[in-house]
Amino acid sequence: MLQAYIVDGLRLPTGKAQGYYKNVLPEQLMAEVLRDFRRRYSNLAFDELIVGNALGTGGNMARYALLEAGFSPDIPATTLDLQCGAGLRALVAAEAQLKSGMAQSILAGGMESNSLAPRRSISPATPGTSTLRPSIRRPRLLRPRMGKPA
Repeated sequence: MLQAYIVDGLRLPTGKAQGYYKNVLPEQLMAEVLRDFRRRYSNLAFDELIVGNALGTGGNMARYALLEAGFSPDIPATTLDLQCGAGLRALVAAEAQLKSGMAQSILAGGMESNSLAPRRSISPATPGTSTLRPSIRRPRLLRPRMGKPA
């Protein structure tokens, strides 16, 4: 069986919701990481970009980041939309493709922007009131524990 290795880890500083990055799309933030990758590994080609996301702004955010960073539109880009553990799931998906021989080099990770996450107004039991919650939550599910599924 083929082996898979993590070669490097790149990231941006973590910001708080409605902080410094509040008006920056998550794919623009990921594009900065991808540009840094290109500066470090200018002659390394990769077969695919796989990115996990929990509270996305919609669409194939991995594709948007790839194009925003100036990479070829011929490179496949996949966004995994999960509530928790999405970045880790992207690594696991990349590992599976590498070990199976389906790919030779994959960039994988996660991206998020809590400031720009879609919100849904949900009326609790008291009529006439509402609270804003991330759009992934449903009133009947409240706050599901995500430790084991993630």
